[in-house]
Amino acid sequence: MATQTAVAPIPVERWAEAQKGELDFWQSEDRSALARYLDGIYMAALGINLDSVAGLSVLDLGGGPMPMAWLMGLPVAELTVVDPLPIDSTAPFLRIHSAAEDYTGPQCDEVWGYNVLQHVRDPALVIATAKVHARQRVRWFDWTDSKIEAHHPHSISATWLIHQFTEPGWRLTVCSRGSVRVPKVQHYVAIVAERVD
Repeated sequence: MATQTAVAPIPVERWAEAQKGELDFWQSEDRSALARYLDGIYMAALGINLDSVAGLSVLDLGGGPMPMAWLMGLPVAELTVVDPLPIDSTAPFLRIHSAAEDYTGPQCDEVWGYNVLQHVRDPALVIATAKVHARQRVRWFDWTDSKIEAHHPHSISATWLIHQFTEPGWRLTVCSRGSVRVPKVQHYVAIVAERVD
């Protein structure tokens, strides 16, 4: 049986360096085609479609400059995006410039995270934040066993991520592993966890 590897928090200075690299990536060229391609992967893996999310309030932790619900035109009733990148937007959703770990706002029906945990200060605290703020469910997709780089200070194991949702009060309705070429082959875990307490 695979063991779960703890993911240690990183210093704020290291995180700030990673955020600069992430901002440079998004500003270096138009990334909208890549974002749409990836959003299609995330949506399929997480069971997100027009019917499954219509009328829901969604908290998107780490949604970046082009959050999925907005970019893909999903009919959510309310979208709050928490992301530390200094992106200005006139899009019709609430953007909170903050690290996901620091979010203390109200609950939403669902909390989403996709391609987030490689980028944060403390992956465990981000998942804890997601669970606290989800009234109904958490939908989470993350790349696993990826290479640590300047803008990716963490590598997340599949067993660690799955374990975060195996505590009392949560029921996994989707828990899948897979791999896709983006452009190199990358492995992922997709989770939909329902609140049962």
